[in-house]
Amino acid sequence: MSQPKLVIFMLSGPENPRRCVTPFLVAMAALATEWEVSIYFACDGVLLLKRGAAEDVYATEGGRPLSSFIHDTMELGAKLYACTPAVQVHHMKIEDMIDGIEAAGAVSLLGETRLADTVLTI
Repeated sequence: MSQPKLVIFMLSGPENPRRCVTPFLVAMAALATEWEVSIYFACDGVLLLKRGAAEDVYATEGGRPLSSFIHDTMELGAKLYACTPAVQVHHMKIEDMIDGIEAAGAVSLLGETRLADTVLTI
């Protein structure tokens, strides 16, 4: 039997730091139970992937920076994608993103969600 597949569609940006940690907590739980995980960042979510931006985002005072959650999730094997149009809307380029982020548009997202067992939007 193949691994179950989870796709997370992340729309929230740094203006809502508590929400920003959620996809990574869910992704790490899924990865720990042998799910395949993809996270697609669109709208303001792409702002979290800009090199250096997640260093200053904290869900709780005194907690870990969002960048550590991103790093841990990627180390466990999650694939992270930045929506190409959202990157352009925010006047960024894929080269501005942290290492390991891939560009993806709506067609890629639709293909992944069609194959997914579970799709979450945050």
